[in-house]
Order: sequence, then C-alpha cells, then structure tokens
Amino acid sequence: METSSQKTASQAIINHYAKQGLHHVVRTGNLFVIHFTKEMFIDNGTDNVYFHQCLKTYINILKQKLSHNKDDYMGLMFANTKESDEGVENICTVQKLDCCTTNMYTEVMKLYDKDIDSYRNQISDTNCSIANVLLHAARAYDAVTATALTRNVVIITCDDNPAPNDSNERHRIRLNAKNYKDINIKLNIVGLGDDWDYDIFYKEIEMLAEITAGRDFKRMNLSDLEEEIIFKSHTLASLEFRIKNNAKLKVSIQGFLTRRRYVKTNAIGKDTNEPLDVYSWFSYQHENDDEEIDIQDNKPEDVMKKQRFGDKDIIFTFKEVRSLHNIKPAGIDLLGFKLMFKAEPAYQIQPVLFLGCHAKSSEGELKFFAALLSKMANKNLMAVCAVTMRLNGLTRLFIMWPTLELGGFYLYRLPFKENVRINLSSITDKYIFNDEDHPRPPISEQQLDTMKDIIESLQIENYPLDFLNTRLQRLLKSVEAVALELPPVEQSQDNTLPDFDTMRNKLNDSNLIERYNDTFEPIDEPTKPAAAKVRKLDDEYVNNLLRDGNFNKHTAVTLKSILRTLELSISGNKIDLINRLNEYKNKHLND
Repeated sequence: METSSQKTASQAIINHYAKQGLHHVVRTGNLFVIHFTKEMFIDNGTDNVYFHQCLKTYINILKQKLSHNKDDYMGLMFANTKESDEGVENICTVQKLDCCTTNMYTEVMKLYDKDIDSYRNQISDTNCSIANVLLHAARAYDAVTATALTRNVVIITCDDNPAPNDSNERHRIRLNAKNYKDINIKLNIVGLGDDWDYDIFYKEIEMLAEITAGRDFKRMNLSDLEEEIIFKSHTLASLEFRIKNNAKLKVSIQGFLTRRRYVKTNAIGKDTNEPLDVYSWFSYQHENDDEEIDIQDNKPEDVMKKQRFGDKDIIFTFKEVRSLHNIKPAGIDLLGFKLMFKAEPAYQIQPVLFLGCHAKSSEGELKFFAALLSKMANKNLMAVCAVTMRLNGLTRLFIMWPTLELGGFYLYRLPFKENVRINLSSITDKYIFNDEDHPRPPISEQQLDTMKDIIESLQIENYPLDFLNTRLQRLLKSVEAVALELPPVEQSQDNTLPDFDTMRNKLNDSNLIERYNDTFEPIDEPTKPAAAKVRKLDDEYVNNLLRDGNFNKHTAVTLKSILRTLELSISGNKIDLINRLNEYKNKHLND
C-alpha cells in the first residue's frame, strides 16, 4: 500500500502534467478573417453575395475536416465591425480557434441563414486597422496549447488598398506581416471582385510574410483557397540530389494527388455483432505426407524463401529479400541527359511529381539548382535519374523535365519492359488497312469532314475535378451525414458516364445527325428481341401530366405510355418523344 507521502508525490506529478496540457498529435490551424466592407454585401450578379460565398467556403472546409475525423483547428473572425473583442477595436471573434466540432458547424450554419441586412448594419463607421487584424489573428494562436504543424491566417477582403493616405498605418502592416515569418504563420490574402488589384499592396505583404522560398505569388480566389486546404499538395520526400558524388543538393519531391482510402471493413460476428480478430498462420506439407499440417506458432520472420540459382538452392529471409531490391541509398542520382521529347510524357505509370529546391538550401545550392534548370531548358535537355524515396526502398528511373515557370522539374516515371505491352498486333491488326491484306475502305472527303465536325462538337474540357469517383463521393457524403447528424444522402449521378442527352442536343443544334445520315449508308443492325408492349394510362392522369408540362423528369417508358394513350407514334429517342408531346399540348390544350 502507498504511504501518505507517496500519494502526495503521485498527486503532484498528476497535477503537474494536467496543468501542462500535453498533446502528442500534430494539427493544422486555419483562422479565417472576413473584412466587412460595403462591397462584401452588394449584389454581384451571382446567387450569393460575397459574404455568403466566404461563409460557404468556410463551411465546406469545416465539413471536410469533420467527415475525415481530423483534429485540426479552425476559427472565424469578422473585421471592421461595430462589435469588438475585449481590448481590440472593430474586430469580433465569431468562432474561437479550436478543434473542429459539430457545434461549430451548427453555429456557422445559423450565421449563414441569418438575414444579410443584419450583417450590413454591422459595418463600422471608422476603418479598421489591418495591422491590428494581423496582430490579433496571430495572438489567437497563443491560446492553442496543442502542437501545430502549420498555422494559417486567411484574410478575405474586397479592399485592395488599405489606408492609402496613412503612411504610418501601411508601415505597421508591413512590420506585422514580416513578423509572421518569424513566428511560422503563413498568411494568405484572398481578394474578391473583378476590380481587385493584387499588385497594389497585398502582394508585397504576402512576400514579406512568406516562410518558404520559391513561391509563385499570384492572386488567390475562394475556389483556389478551398482546393489548397482540402486537396493540399504534400511533400513525399526530402532527399539529396547527387551528381557523381561531386555535388550534393538538398531537394524536395512533392505530389499533387492523394490516394483516396475507402472506409476499412471489419469482420463482425453474426451471433454477438462484435468485431472479430483476424489471424493468419503459415502451413506446409511434408514431401511424403498427404495431409496438410497447420503451424500456428510460426512467426512471419521464421519463414524462409528458397530460390534456385544454377544447381543450388539459396535460402533467404523476408528481410534479405527486401534488401535485394535496394541498389542505391536514399536520394536522387543523375545518370545522364537526353534531348527532350516533342511533347511531355503521358501519365502511363503513375501521376507526375515535382522536384524543387529545398527551403533550407544554402545560397550556393540555390544558385547551382537555378543554373542547372536554366541550362537544361535553354539547351532543350531532360535528365534521366535514379530515385530512391526511402531507406531500403526500391530504386526507380525518372525523367526530369525542366519547367521554368514553376522553378523546378516535373518527374515522370520511366516504365520497364514488363510494364509496357510491346506487341499489340493481336489488338490493332483489324484496324490496320493496306492494299494487300486489308483493302482501305472507301472514305470520301465529305465523310471525313462530317466526322471531324462531330468530334469537335462533342469535345469536353478534361479537368480532373469535374470527374469524381461516384462510389467514393457517396461514401464520403454518408460519413459526413453521420458526423454532422444530417439526413441520409440521395443517390448521386455518375458524371463519369457519357451524358447522351446533352451530346444529342449538341448534334441536333449543329444539324450533324442529319448530315451523318445523308453522308453514310445505314448499317444493318442485328435484329433485336421484341420490346415489351407499351401499356396505356388513365386519361385523367395523362391530362394532369400534360397540364404539368415538365416531360424531362419522366422516363422514356412513361413518355411512350402517354403517347400510346393519346394514340400518337412512340418511335424515336427521348427528345423526339418530348417534342411530340409539346406539339400535342400546344395544339390541344391552348385551344
């Protein structure tokens, strides 16, 4: 049993660590400051005013943090308002910088649904000091005791030139922005409005507050901000770039894509509905025995791998097998230079990576890296290098493609022979036309022009964010609904499938379908099985549908049933059926 002195000492230790508030996780903080001006609340020709767009961006980021169960910090402030925090003028903390919770989401949704006039009346009569905004936002992180990997302050404003006639105020803004670099806080200025000029003042402010080197300073909008926080690029590795052991540079490799992980499935017992532990073991079979013997005591480290070299069997452990793949230490080794291709390589093997100089590189390393980049770009050269990302990792070949605009190199993975199908004759043989084996089909210039116009009419912009993984989006929305206690989500439309109705409308508008039918001979299609008989509907029900007039929401089967009830033709596609019903409605109901 513990004595009274031991209990007192134990309690003192507990109290000591309780006061310290120790946290062993790494978090990211994002503090948003919305600057109130008249332009923030006027009608800008969109569905929402700028203020509602700012809140919507904040809500989207907060929902993403909650649905991914991240312990990140977020906060919201209003600047240039009549309400003020204690000891600060015209700056109001709406949501204190804290770990993301569902209560924060509920509160900000109430702010979003609030009348816009109540916010418009809160604009201060005196201009708020932006220098005080920077200082107060930085002080908000002093109350956070958790370890934060990155601290971000985002100021959203419609004013591109604060205090143009007050030189002292502008000097204070520069000083407070420069202090952000010393206390490791990243500053982002988001400008709203078509007339907002980034180069007047705020570009200089962001340059003074920048932490890392080599950033390309451009104006940021709300969509860019949301994409940068939710789909943030990540650093894959910080390595040495070696040139024949004579020169070594500190470089970093960044990735632009993150592998999306589905929710992990757990085995559940049918009787108790409790999670089950999954075990695996190794089994072997004796040469002279027919029965298989299960060995449950063997560990994976005890299993050996046998491979025959010449006339001898060599035994390897799993650790030795993994070490056989490692032919170079972690880093990037320059192998040589080649002339650049006429076009950039495609992404056949893996997504492209980016190689840039490390933020902590010395001045000499930066100059050498810049000279190598400019020389390769001027001489139209690309480099072949061997990249080993991790210690005891695989060594792979990459192409370094110089990119002066971004100040670095794109890294394209080079495939090996077994990664590429070389012999494609079995697939492409029927598409190769020559005069001997496969006579060239008779194609006229008119037919070629028609097909070129069809292809040009059906072209779409290939932007990756426009094509989402439907299954993954449904899963994320379900998790988000559970986390935020929202109603179940509806079935989302798969936008990876072709939109045949839109394609058909484009072809009809350009009269390309008639041109195709006039140019090409009809193809004898195989006979299809007889379609199911279209049934008639109730007359009163059909009259109600005609009065409604919204035929696009009905399926083609329903439209054919309506036409059959009206004793009209049911042939053609969905657009033809809708046009036929609209003609009937305009002719009979209007009379």
